[in-house]
Amino acid sequence: MVMYRKSGLLLLILLIVASLALAACGGSDSKNEVSQDEAGGSADTSLPQTFESVTVLTGHAGWVMSVAWSPDGGRLASAGEDGTVRVWDAGSGAELRVLQGHRAWVYSVAFSPDGARLASAGWDRTVRVWDAGSGAELLVLQGHEGPVRSVAFSPDGARLASAGDDGTLRVWDAGSGAELRVQRGHGGWSVDTVAFSPDGARLASAGGDGKLRVWDAGSGAELLDLQRGRVYSVAFSPDGARLASASNFGMVRVWDAGSGAELRDLQGHRGLVYSVAFSPDAARLASAGEDGTVRVWDAGSGAELRVLQGHEGPVRSVAFSPDGARLASAGRDGTVRVWVVPGS
Repeated sequence: MVMYRKSGLLLLILLIVASLALAACGGSDSKNEVSQDEAGGSADTSLPQTFESVTVLTGHAGWVMSVAWSPDGGRLASAGEDGTVRVWDAGSGAELRVLQGHRAWVYSVAFSPDGARLASAGWDRTVRVWDAGSGAELLVLQGHEGPVRSVAFSPDGARLASAGDDGTLRVWDAGSGAELRVQRGHGGWSVDTVAFSPDGARLASAGGDGKLRVWDAGSGAELLDLQRGRVYSVAFSPDGARLASASNFGMVRVWDAGSGAELRDLQGHRGLVYSVAFSPDAARLASAGEDGTVRVWDAGSGAELRVLQGHEGPVRSVAFSPDGARLASAGRDGTVRVWVVPGS
């Protein structure tokens, strides 16, 4: 009897030890799986690559080619194939104004630094300046001998720069509309984009000749000759130290705006990249492309942070809000979409 009791007790002890050993093995496997995920073996599902836009603005008929924020972040302006410039309440999405004057496609729109005026550029070879509050047309600037693809205010609001299919970059007095300078430096090829540096001392332009050029905004002297491949959009970082360019073959590049050295080559888009913008703190870049995506990048490391999907077709324009908390995008599907920027 004693022997049987000892044997039963021994068997019970062996079963308990075996159970503990099996549990320990299972826990070890689970820990190994977690460590593989943390090491980069699978996607981090806590940071989704796609998410819904917060607000979708509809009203344009056809492509929306350009979108811009007012300096206070309260309004958005958009320009499109339907020949209109539209002003929206950025919070509610309500359409506030429809500005009509261009005779066909409007390719670019920009707010003045004080938010009081809007400038637009279009297929009808004109740059137009509007009262952003009332919608009244203030100026019609004529001089380009072909469609005007891009327009930008200087940081002080005193000048406008425009770029067009006639191969010229033109600088205008934003108050009177007088043409101050005609600049030819892209070999007769179309000039697709123009941007002022934050201090207003430089201009960047790019186009069909495959060159990204930086100019002295006062004298017109060429300071840098960059890029190999067509560039559709260019943007200075808020401190003026870097340039970002969007081009064909899915390329987004970051450059040293002083030396012209290439700092980053950001790859992820498929096809043409139409637009690029820095966040106000210069920490992030946003780009928009033919592949229907808006992509958000770490501007320092070049890491891709987000892929925003929602547009049906190519996305032509992207812009950060002044506080960096939202992104606006515009595309072929006739919509402007407003997204919340994660981590803002």
